[in-house]
Amino acid sequence: MMLLGGRFGRAQEPGAPSETPVAPQSATPETATDGAPRFTFAMASDSHIGAAKKTSKYTQQWATTVEEINEFHPAFTLFLGDLVDFGEKPEHHAHYATWMETAKKLTAPWLAVPGNHDPVEVFQKYIAKETDAVHDHQGLLRAITFHDAQPNPKHDATATPAQIEWLDRAISEAPGSGKNVILASHVVFHKNGPPDRAWYMKEGRTEFEVLLKKHQSRIFAMFTGHYHNGLRGWNDLGIHEVMMPAVCYNLVRIKGKSIPEAIQEWTEKGGGFVLPEFRPGWIQAEVYVDRMVLKYKPLGAVSDAQKVLANA
Repeated sequence: MMLLGGRFGRAQEPGAPSETPVAPQSATPETATDGAPRFTFAMASDSHIGAAKKTSKYTQQWATTVEEINEFHPAFTLFLGDLVDFGEKPEHHAHYATWMETAKKLTAPWLAVPGNHDPVEVFQKYIAKETDAVHDHQGLLRAITFHDAQPNPKHDATATPAQIEWLDRAISEAPGSGKNVILASHVVFHKNGPPDRAWYMKEGRTEFEVLLKKHQSRIFAMFTGHYHNGLRGWNDLGIHEVMMPAVCYNLVRIKGKSIPEAIQEWTEKGGGFVLPEFRPGWIQAEVYVDRMVLKYKPLGAVSDAQKVLANA
């Protein structure tokens, strides 16, 4: 089964907010030549502006992220939560205006979801009026973003019946055929335990799994943030689940060992994959007809760390 079902018309976007922040379409070519990707997009997560004693540092890292994303010229960008650190504190609300001021410099369309650090009412005031949205890129890929994070001090995810109904429509009405739908939220669905953080979707889990199984032939991947573990992921139900690196900081979950030793123990206990790269950064996603390549972009540096997601 192909990742992209070919060029086709744009479908109606069910429930898509009319005021989702977008910028003009980029000039990324849609026709692949000489082995080039069909198109590219970017993903970033966990900027945590306002963290104690690190506000200036993280604000600058967020600004660097936007600058680098613009240089990449993606078709669109997804931000996967925790825009501000402890955004529930009234004295931290001003950091959302700072985040948004920088985000407005993006030259391609973008969508964001709230993390557990981002109260919905504050997110809606400063970032976007809707937390669940649909973005179709030239009829080639449908990106569906939705809010699943429980608010601080909780770290798990919830999917409500109304949300699952909306997701069902959004996936069903995606244009074309094949695995050309991606879901994006803050908290991973994959059930995990130590040495991972054991934060995942627990409320509404059974119903959400029914949804995934129903649309297994359409959903290529689910992308999340939250863990600050570099690029980490699994493949359940034939659907890739990948957690993005954090813009602010990332951690090696197994301490006291070299990175290769830590990754080996980590994946032996927790399954899936972890890339040997943990610098603050974001992801460059290259979309081909039969695969997606996720390239780790450390801030202000380069890396050869990447993960190829093939059709499962």
